[in-house]
Amino acid sequence: MVRICKKTADATLDCESTDNLGRMYLMPRTALRCLAVFLGLPLVAMATMVVPRSLAELTARADVIVAGRVVEKTAAKYVMHISELLKGSLDPAQPFRFEQAGGVPVPGSRSAGAAILEVGEEYLLFLKRSPAGQWVTVGMEQGRFRVVLGPDGKRTVVNGFRNQGLFPTGPAGKGGAPKGLTKSEQAVAAQPAGPLPYDELLSIVRKLRQ
Repeated sequence: MVRICKKTADATLDCESTDNLGRMYLMPRTALRCLAVFLGLPLVAMATMVVPRSLAELTARADVIVAGRVVEKTAAKYVMHISELLKGSLDPAQPFRFEQAGGVPVPGSRSAGAAILEVGEEYLLFLKRSPAGQWVTVGMEQGRFRVVLGPDGKRTVVNGFRNQGLFPTGPAGKGGAPKGLTKSEQAVAAQPAGPLPYDELLSIVRKLRQ
């Protein structure tokens, strides 16, 4: 098991982790705490759950939001040709060279904080920079969206959790969709999970940045 835990403002632990098989799970913070109390275990011992992040949270937490194609990969170092820069001070005309925190993933597993990227694939990434200058996707695989070209020529995006929880709703929800969405963007925000249209999702991210 690999886990990352950070102390929050209310002195509780906010944890993100994977199990030994590389699977990841989503559980609300409150539910994680209650389950730990019920089982009589320290909260850290229950940290096999990844904290769910809405699209608003991914956007706010990221230092860089970039879309592009990975053209080179050496261990945990990547080169991406940028097609869209939605947040950050990168030069879109220059290749984005970056190293992921967490080192080289073991085959068949995933290291903490590192979402696996493949050469030739196009991604939308929500990245946060570590003090050492490396990069980690926000929310682990929640912050890595693979761009897929459909047979109709339209692009969709999907993250490691099939976009679950990007637009929470109801009294318990937070960080939902911004105001001023078009009808097509509202339809995207109403989907509980599954692939989402590339152009509409990027448009929503831009509105979250306003």
